Amino acid sequence: MPKPTTITAIFDQSDLERIITASSTADDISEDELMNFPARAWGERLELLGLFDLAVRARAELAETADAGGRNASHVTE
Repeated sequence: MPKPTTITAIFDQSDLERIITASSTADDISEDELMNFPARAWGERLELLGLFDLAVRARAELAETADAGGRNASHVTE
């Protein structure tokens, strides 16, 4: 099963509230990065916000790229 590409798939409401609260202090990573390379970008962003536990989960549970899992892998052949 492919990994998700959005944080709402891996974080509960209390986690999301922590991210929103912390986000008011920093926002250095572009939305394009967050959408195209979710695991790395969210991991970096959450680390910058001081949410180290969530950064670890993002890196482990989110897809490496938005194309991961074959969502846009029409070019892949077996």
